[in-house]
Amino acid sequence: MSRSPHIPHDAPLVLDSSISLLEQYDALIQQMRDRIDELQANRARIQIKINAYGSIQAPVRRIPAELLCLIFQYFAQYEGGCDGLSVTGLLRVSAVCSIWRNIFIGLPRLWSNIIVDEKDWPRDNRKKGRRLLDALRLSLERSTAHPLTLTLSFPDILLNEVMPNDGNGLLWIRLADQALRFHPTSG
Repeated sequence: MSRSPHIPHDAPLVLDSSISLLEQYDALIQQMRDRIDELQANRARIQIKINAYGSIQAPVRRIPAELLCLIFQYFAQYEGGCDGLSVTGLLRVSAVCSIWRNIFIGLPRLWSNIIVDEKDWPRDNRKKGRRLLDALRLSLERSTAHPLTLTLSFPDILLNEVMPNDGNGLLWIRLADQALRFHPTSG
């Protein structure tokens, strides 16, 4: 004779209450997960602010503008030799941040030593040529009335390529417009 297993008489009640309790725990766990997601999102927003504003307190921000001017003038001489930094080099450094840009723009001496180097000159690249002409225009504008020094670094063959008859004459026209500002150098 087989016996059926003994089922406690309160089993349905225990089962129902246990299922209900599990559902409550699942709901609480989901609420906690939602709260954790919310907290993590808030934390991420705060971290973005810290990253964005943290550089404001960087030590370089506390250097007086006058000292930065001296540093930039030294940099231009050191990086570019005694004649200064190339126009494209000046643009790269002045693009670091708005403070540096404003200081660079306010230093006509940095922009008055114009170096047009072969490595900056585009060969068969009109877009790069336009950028170089724009950089040269900026250099002439930002040098204000400061005397100009021009250094051209081209082999003779390349120099013939940038003469007015090939469409790049704008370089020479822009420089010719400022001819009275150039001062002679030895060498």
